[in-house]
Amino acid sequence: MQRWSATVDLDSAIPRVEYRRNEDETLRAYMTRVAASISFAFLLDPDEVVDQPDFTLETQMIVLPEGLVSRTASSGSFTLSRDKKRIEATSTDHLLVYFIEQGVVEVTPTRSSRLLQPGDILLLDLNRPGALLQHNIRNIRIIMPRSGLSGDIDEQDLHGCVIPAGHPLAGLMRDCVKRLIDDAPRMTQRHGSVTLRMIFELLSTALADRIEIASADLPLKTRIDLLINHNLNRQELTPGWIADRLGISRATLYRTIQYNGGGVKDLITDRRRLRAWSMLTDVEGDSFADIARRSGFGTRAKLAQSFAKLLGKSLDEIRFSDPDTKAKMNAAVSEMLLGNWENRIGRR
Repeated sequence: MQRWSATVDLDSAIPRVEYRRNEDETLRAYMTRVAASISFAFLLDPDEVVDQPDFTLETQMIVLPEGLVSRTASSGSFTLSRDKKRIEATSTDHLLVYFIEQGVVEVTPTRSSRLLQPGDILLLDLNRPGALLQHNIRNIRIIMPRSGLSGDIDEQDLHGCVIPAGHPLAGLMRDCVKRLIDDAPRMTQRHGSVTLRMIFELLSTALADRIEIASADLPLKTRIDLLINHNLNRQELTPGWIADRLGISRATLYRTIQYNGGGVKDLITDRRRLRAWSMLTDVEGDSFADIARRSGFGTRAKLAQSFAKLLGKSLDEIRFSDPDTKAKMNAAVSEMLLGNWENRIGRR
């Protein structure tokens, strides 16, 4: 898929994206492609690595409604940086959770003078400037919305927080995120979503009992995203309700949220569909009425109408179709999921 500058695999329930240098591709061309793929978050200068003859970098990523999870390995040195100009240009309102497996990682800013080490878990706020100098690394990264955190942690200043390798929950989180990437090809979306939400709950707990943090001055797009994700199950979640809760005009809301050629209503509908999808495809799962209530559609009829418009299938057909039909439906939902994330991370 060209818009991700990578190979996209929609054959399994959880979409996978892979960045690997092609045999006939120069290192400069490859790193330019990689730089474009992460430009929503960081500046990567290809000139920094082209004079390193043995430099390599490969990334595999899985895409879930709750977050983007990737594993990267590289030889050589490179820097990822984010300044105020890039923040203003991309309007990304997410957190980067960085699991350090091996190699040297230097981060600016840092909350302490201690050097990062394998096993540490670093958090960066993509609405804040910073830089990561990396050498011969292997790591796992999660890009997640703030709303994935529980309690009031999602409204705190988390930039530069480190959960040390020795924290009682650090090893459990590392093991979970490794298995999530390894086992994703065999998982349903519901499996992946449940696992990732569990990791977020562990992360919230570790932050709450370990790190003293202050309230953050969150950008408007982040506050809108938090409000939508925390209230998807509410039928009164409308553009007017969102504007009233935040004390802004609808015009300001519409200027802030532009979604795949549509608007706020389309964004809410797609996020509700993504929440419902993993439950709909579970053959022995919840009743359609319960799924409708939990995903914010309210009634089975409205849930059925929304998915008939998207897939041209009834709820029973979605749940009980043959494998080939399910694969085609999953590809369509995966396309929607990728588009949703393009909007969320500011990809244009």
